Amino acid sequence: MQYFPEIRLKAATLVEALVAGAVFMTIFLITMNTATAIVSVPDMKERIEIEQALGSCMEKFHKEEDTLPGHTSEYRFGWGTVIISTESYSGDILKVTLTAKINGGRNISYRMLYPAGQQ
Repeated sequence: MQYFPEIRLKAATLVEALVAGAVFMTIFLITMNTATAIVSVPDMKERIEIEQALGSCMEKFHKEEDTLPGHTSEYRFGWGTVIISTESYSGDILKVTLTAKINGGRNISYRMLYPAGQQ
């Protein structure tokens, strides 16, 4: 009688497979969390308004010449508030956080790095 060969994973290979699976699941969950935050706005019209507001706020940010680390700008809309805050990241680089606080407790945040003085 011929038996199927027994396949045994070495302990290190098994641990590597488990770690790789955990890493992929973590990346998947982070991606889904971001997508859910954006898609959780129920109305497409409201979503478009929010995206347009974020774009116009970034245009205003680019036009401001006095944007220094520690500066915060707040823009109010009917659906919520957009907050742009800057802080020093490293040397001549600013970390800019763009947060949309939507009525009802939902938030969407974007973080970007900008060379200081290039707004």
